[in-house]
Amino acid sequence: MFKRYKNFNVYVGRQKHRTYYTEYLKNHPFSVETFSRLVDHIKDTFSENDEAKVLEKRYF
Repeated sequence: MFKRYKNFNVYVGRQKHRTYYTEYLKNHPFSVETFSRLVDHIKDTFSENDEAKVLEKRYF
C-alpha cells in the first residue's frame, strides 16, 4: 500500500494514482492548526532582517 502513496509529491504520481490520492485527501483533511504551527515555526526561524534574503533565495 505504501508504494501507492510514495509518489504523491510529484504530479505524475498523483495522476497515476488519482483515485487513491483523492481518497487520501478525503480521509486526511487539511489542518489549519498544523499549517499555522508550520508557519509560526518558519517565522521564528528567520529574523525580520532576513526577510529579503529569504525571498531572494526563494524559500517560498
